[in-house]
Amino acid sequence: MPDVTYKRLDYNETVYLCNALFAKLKASPLNTQYEIVLNSGSSAYVLNAIDSNGNRTLVSTVAAASDSAAGLLSASLYVKLGGIAAGAQVNTIEAIEVNGVVQTPDGSKHVNIAVPVNVSDLTNDSGYQTAAQVTAAINAAISAVYKPAGSVAFANLPALSADNLGKVVNVTDAFTTTANFVEGAGKAYPAGTNVVIVDASTTSTPSYKYDVLAGFVDLSGYVQASQMATLSNQEITTAVNTAYTDVFGS
Repeated sequence: MPDVTYKRLDYNETVYLCNALFAKLKASPLNTQYEIVLNSGSSAYVLNAIDSNGNRTLVSTVAAASDSAAGLLSASLYVKLGGIAAGAQVNTIEAIEVNGVVQTPDGSKHVNIAVPVNVSDLTNDSGYQTAAQVTAAINAAISAVYKPAGSVAFANLPALSADNLGKVVNVTDAFTTTANFVEGAGKAYPAGTNVVIVDASTTSTPSYKYDVLAGFVDLSGYVQASQMATLSNQEITTAVNTAYTDVFGS
């Protein structure tokens, strides 16, 4: 292994080392100061380097920014940017038209466009009907088709004929329909049911029948609550045991 020579610094040598370092730093760019000043014509900014002795050296010249050249922000540009609201966009409206007609702003630079808020504000060129007109038309149609004919017993229903077409009668007693009814035979209805005579034919040959008007629902085929009974626990047990025996044997 070669011999290694170790060296040390005493106090004086340490001072000499520090002086040498500081002298190097003093003459290096790290110790250079810079300043930005307006030139004599006040039209551009000058960047100067100042050495340790106070000597200035021109580094660069930067003019104010323009539309065609980059540079520092001028006062006029600063004022302009300061007047732009946050989120502003460049949206220039060249003209406002209504159905192809250019609108002229008033003295306050406003354009008022009237927008209809009611159907009555529009011209009814399609002949749309109002609620009252529709109701009147329906009532007129019903009155032309249905003809009140009083109250009668079921046995005295008007004859099924063209002369009685549209007649509506109130049946004063409970009844069960026959084959002469649109609903078919066997439907039970209570007293007070209205019946009308209609033409039930799908061909050119009339087929007059009675038709029970809406307002009553035939519930004769439904079980009433009073006819329902709850299975007892014993009945449930017996049913389960019977089903088990049928499947698995005793």
